Amino acid sequence: MRAVWPERLPPTIRLGAIDFRPETHPREDSIARTEVLAGRGGDLVDVGMGLNSDEVAVPWNDRGCMVPFAARIRREAGVPVAVSWNLGDPLHADRIIRDGQADLLKIDRPALMNPH
Repeated sequence: MRAVWPERLPPTIRLGAIDFRPETHPREDSIARTEVLAGRGGDLVDVGMGLNSDEVAVPWNDRGCMVPFAARIRREAGVPVAVSWNLGDPLHADRIIRDGQADLLKIDRPALMNPH
């Protein structure tokens, strides 16, 4: 990847890391996949949901529901992570970064709902 991608731009990887059905998408598999991708030149992993089935129990209403798993990937795979989903509370978002649980937060919907 680095042979064709400009050095000034960080290659990032969007990974459907979890689909909230452990029997079909083990978290350990996503961590191992992240380690491989990072070893091949990925500078940051955007930890997302797979949502590969209609039979999921996503904790949509939990603040930062993806943060604990993103933090685990960051810790175990040793690669910076981005994360999103229900991060509209600025104090909570600030704490996630300060505590080293993630390196980048994607707050698209909250920014659209309140651009100020």
